[in-house]
Amino acid sequence: MYPELKDDEIIKKVGGRFHLAALIQKRAAALLTNIKPHVKVDKEKEKDVIAIAIREIMEGKIVLEEPHTAEGPGQVRETPADELNL
Repeated sequence: MYPELKDDEIIKKVGGRFHLAALIQKRAAALLTNIKPHVKVDKEKEKDVIAIAIREIMEGKIVLEEPHTAEGPGQVRETPADELNL
């Protein structure tokens, strides 16, 4: 279990449990395709893409945009690199 998911703070950040699940799933899938994480990761030790996605959400690096139509789920929007302060 991921301790961040026990706290309501992450749920409030994304607007609900279903939004949270969608955002984690979409971001984890992207990370599995070798997309670069927006948080510091020790690639040798940390390979859990769900944990990385949760950290990105908690740090405000990614958000789930609401869909403009009812045709599908929202899209993951990544914070532009110049706003990340890395």
